Amino acid sequence: MQEHAQRAQKQALAANNTQQAIAEYRAILAQEPRNLDAHANLGVVYFFAADFPQAIEELKTALQIEPNIPKLAALWGWMRKTFGSDA
Repeated sequence: MQEHAQRAQKQALAANNTQQAIAEYRAILAQEPRNLDAHANLGVVYFFAADFPQAIEELKTALQIEPNIPKLAALWGWMRKTFGSDA
């Protein structure tokens, strides 16, 4: 799993390849469905890719795993308010 995270961070995101980053984070979740970092990072990647429904869903899942992350809660809340819970 660590190598997927490193590829997502150091290769895909550094090259602005959001699809590869998404694939790497999804590979982590295939092995560990409740991986907080993968869900949180996917939410942020989807946000920057303007895929707001997916971003909202991933951030919601991350916050269900660990609700005490103020930055994620703030981003999730803002996105729900701005784009609606069904964005």
